[in-house]
Amino acid sequence: SFFLLLALQLDMYETSIFHSILISIHQTIRLFVADLDYQLVQDYLFVYPMEHQNFIELYSILLFILGPLMTFGFVLSLFKNVKNHLKLWFGMGKDIYIFSELNEESLTLASSIREKNPHCMLIFTDVFYENNERSYEAIQKLELLKALYFKQDISFLRLPFLYSSAYFFLMGLDEQEKMTQMSQLCHKYHRKDNAYVYLFSTTVQSDLLLTSIDRGNVKVIRVNPEALGTYQNLYHNGKKLFQQASMKDNNKIIHAVLIGIGGHGLSMFKSLCWLCQMDGYQLEIDIFDQNEDIEERLKAQCPGLFLKEPKGFIHFHKGIQCGSVTFYEELSQLQPTYILVALGEDELNVKVATEIRMLYKRMKQFPWIQAIVYNSSIIEALRNIKSIQGIPYEIDFTGDMKVLYSMDVILHSELEQEGLKIHKKWNKDEESSFWHYEYNYLSSVSTAVYNKVRDELDDVFVDINKMEQRRWNYYMYTCGYLYSGSPEKSSKDDMAKLHNALVERYEDLNPQYDEINQRISQQKAKEQQSKK
Repeated sequence: SFFLLLALQLDMYETSIFHSILISIHQTIRLFVADLDYQLVQDYLFVYPMEHQNFIELYSILLFILGPLMTFGFVLSLFKNVKNHLKLWFGMGKDIYIFSELNEESLTLASSIREKNPHCMLIFTDVFYENNERSYEAIQKLELLKALYFKQDISFLRLPFLYSSAYFFLMGLDEQEKMTQMSQLCHKYHRKDNAYVYLFSTTVQSDLLLTSIDRGNVKVIRVNPEALGTYQNLYHNGKKLFQQASMKDNNKIIHAVLIGIGGHGLSMFKSLCWLCQMDGYQLEIDIFDQNEDIEERLKAQCPGLFLKEPKGFIHFHKGIQCGSVTFYEELSQLQPTYILVALGEDELNVKVATEIRMLYKRMKQFPWIQAIVYNSSIIEALRNIKSIQGIPYEIDFTGDMKVLYSMDVILHSELEQEGLKIHKKWNKDEESSFWHYEYNYLSSVSTAVYNKVRDELDDVFVDINKMEQRRWNYYMYTCGYLYSGSPEKSSKDDMAKLHNALVERYEDLNPQYDEINQRISQQKAKEQQSKK
């Protein structure tokens, strides 16, 4: 538009080029605010060659129509941005939840938060509108959630000074960007004791950075949704593992079959190893995976498990394609009490789970079957599937996104609060180290799972302290730790993953652990007495 008007100016008036440029700029601005008369162009079309006049006329008409519309869109966008900033600053006193990116997972978590905390403030950063259906639908979801959104990076967003609590969720795919964002947020809010940073990452880099970063008062939690989902699953349903146990030679056998050792399968494998350490129960695990190196990888991750049990309670079926004849032949030789199907694809998991139910029903065996289904819509439809005769398949579909990315799993869940109570009992009511060290967080949360399941069982356990020592040993083995060779505390080395308390017998523990256990047992006895 500027060059069109400049050409007219040069032909209409005999003025200097500088003066013509200034006038053209002025007229261009008038065009975009609908204050320029089209007749100006219409009267001087003759200055252009005849063969170009039709094109210039059409082009001019489009400019005069679209210019004001573009101005309106810009003003509307500017107004929207200003309105969002005003809403942000008028949100003082509220809980604020800020997401680093707009994606399916962050929207799911935001929806859960809005449902649980309707008066909170939801904020999405790094949001750019694109002219496509997916972007339009995402923005519509933000509008329905009454969420604010900004183009700025999460670390550059300025929050009001007064807010109840601020929760930052780093959920992007770029690991390097998330590390940078975490460092910047900790530096920016290091004096705030009501700021929480949730880093969704399972990389070694993020693990190392968490041990070295100066967090100040900021509470940083590294989130593995699959692991937390497994803990929640066992916290609420773990009792069923023991109820399903079969009898063999006066022992109760928990025979688990894990089909696929990805994120969910690996989390369940490790959890079963420590959860099932209860007097009177024996654990057997059969692992099916198409990778030939699965045994070597697990032995490298958890050497203590295999050194501790040279006879082996873990059996591998390597390089077997799920759904093949060999796969079902080997399954038919087992008598499992629990089966997890976690092959990485919803459709495949459903198919294999239903075929396994068919296989064992022919053999008149009824193991507890769980299958991972990520799509929340599908899981709702599958929840009560039945055969043609109306007989329920009785398959538990778990792992859906609405559960994994929910407030009950990610934020201050009942399980997390129970873990915090356990941590404070061991650490003389000191809370900050629960948040500052991932080891403390996960160790305490796993203990909460174990305690709840143990307390729900009808079995009478003679010495809970000895049983807890065995559970803790196996938990440490799944973390890659080995015995340091001496019960002296000076032999502990976390870099080498060597621990002085990983002793064979409870009686061989350093006296300090025995004193702490006695204190916890006395506290637990008081709590049970008060309930009565």
